[in-house]
Amino acid sequence: YTLEFVGSADVYKRQGDVNGDKYLTVVDALLMLRYNAGKTQLDSAQLKRADMNGDGKVDVIDALTLLKKISQS
Repeated sequence: YTLEFVGSADVYKRQGDVNGDKYLTVVDALLMLRYNAGKTQLDSAQLKRADMNGDGKVDVIDALTLLKKISQS
């Protein structure tokens, strides 16, 4: 499943779209998990979009929240 955002360039940069490709996919969740494991770096904009629950960190809870959102679409 994927969610696609349509509209202006700023509109699609939403929570969960870590890679900025206009879609919410398992790739975004994987990026969150890889960041949490120290396997990849995220820039400040990506970190903001990856923090699904707004607690100031990117962890497995954020990835699970995104996967739940994807599965409900």
